[in-house]
Amino acid sequence: YLEDPTVIFKFGGSVWRQEDWQPLLVDRIKQLLELQKKYRIILTTGGGKVQELSKDMYDALGISDDTYRQSAGRALATQAQTLADLLGDKGIYVEPDALRYINKGMLKDKIPVVSMIDKDYMDFVQIVENGGAKRTVNSIPEDQSDAHTVVIAHYLGQKGGIFGKVTDGVWIVDPNVTSEHGEIYN
Repeated sequence: YLEDPTVIFKFGGSVWRQEDWQPLLVDRIKQLLELQKKYRIILTTGGGKVQELSKDMYDALGISDDTYRQSAGRALATQAQTLADLLGDKGIYVEPDALRYINKGMLKDKIPVVSMIDKDYMDFVQIVENGGAKRTVNSIPEDQSDAHTVVIAHYLGQKGGIFGKVTDGVWIVDPNVTSEHGEIYN
């Protein structure tokens, strides 16, 4: 619904897990603040180190899928709120159920940071499973941050996004956290 091109940029969770992540993040924030003077920017984020605790509990203790996914959603929200805070007075955290409030006026002065898309904003989304089979879904689990970024861009009328990651693709789960890559969103 944003008529003009807007840059959708995802700080992948893998960026937060790099050995030298602090200076990398500071440099990227400086770059984004400079770019925001010329372009409209919306940020999303992956779970990174915050989400690793949930993943460890899932693997080691066998917490349920629902509990893991809810915890992953909270980790994404924490990362997004942190990123908005690091942007200073330009950053603003946008709750998943408040995407409709992102508009050209907000983007002129702020860089919204979104953790995931609320199911109320989703049309049906087609996913491509490993092996090429396609199916349609109407929600995305909280732990699938790449997919959330793609669907947020689609909802906002954008043709794509930029993924700042240290991985080999756009996965529904972070390949740096698990070897079970699963499906790839198309």
